[in-house]
Amino acid sequence: SVVTSGTCVACVAGKYKVARGDADCLECPIGTFSTVAARTRPSDCQDCPANSAAPAASDDPADCMADAGYTKTGGAFVACAPGTYKSVSTSNVGCADCAANHFNTKHASGSQNTDGLGNLSTSIFCFACPLNSQSPAKSTTPSACMCDRGYVGNITGSSAGAALGGCDKCAAGKFKDQQGTQS
Repeated sequence: SVVTSGTCVACVAGKYKVARGDADCLECPIGTFSTVAARTRPSDCQDCPANSAAPAASDDPADCMADAGYTKTGGAFVACAPGTYKSVSTSNVGCADCAANHFNTKHASGSQNTDGLGNLSTSIFCFACPLNSQSPAKSTTPSACMCDRGYVGNITGSSAGAALGGCDKCAAGKFKDQQGTQS
């Protein structure tokens, strides 16, 4: 409890106090919550479920929100499916589709990359199709990227998920009048 105007007051839910005295109550750390007032140990703060977090001093399990790459479905925090992503953390918004001309092979993607560089040190992205190719929205493989008319190539994927290969102009005297990867 905390002394307020000469009166001891219990720490509110989401906070605790270890020692006696007039020091302030401590907040449950980020990623935890406590639904009960007058707690006396840090261990009284319960962890949010996997793939979620709550702000400091949370007092309700509903404060636990889905991490980037995850969404809340029913009572569970589930990974975004391939072809989708969620870049916002600590939010229960749904996963968004990768845009047309992009793809994603991985679960739990946390951001969308529209320049095709795929900075893999920070997250898994929706990768851009190679130049002169297209794919529908929510594509899940690099092979969904089909060369434009007048271009041929072989598009495959890397172990990191990025597209390998590309689409080149048809050779002189040749043409291709349909979208696809082969001549």
